[in-house]
Amino acid sequence: MTLSLDVDGKIPKRFPTAKATRFRLIVEETAWSVTVWRRGACFQYSKTSGARAAIIDDSLALEPPKPRNVRAWLREVEETLGVEFRRDRPGIQSNVAGATAAIVTWISADVRRDRSRS
Repeated sequence: MTLSLDVDGKIPKRFPTAKATRFRLIVEETAWSVTVWRRGACFQYSKTSGARAAIIDDSLALEPPKPRNVRAWLREVEETLGVEFRRDRPGIQSNVAGATAAIVTWISADVRRDRSRS
């Protein structure tokens, strides 16, 4: 499963990393990873099902997320970078039946909670 978020809601297959701001979460059977791009800088973290974890690129100097708190971590990244990713227009690729709807519900939960507080 791959989830991509952009600040303008457009998820092209290719994008200019030198000026793009984008978030990507990949979840596979035995590993998961997050990547954040911001104006040519990048943070990439990968974790396998064993104890192995690796920060592959840290030019954005972010802390790695905990698996159960990726959504909260994404909020912290947005605050740190001064951006807001468009959760209402995610790019989702999955071969699991029903996954797209579940992912949209999961990633949008923060947005609905914020609106209910207003």
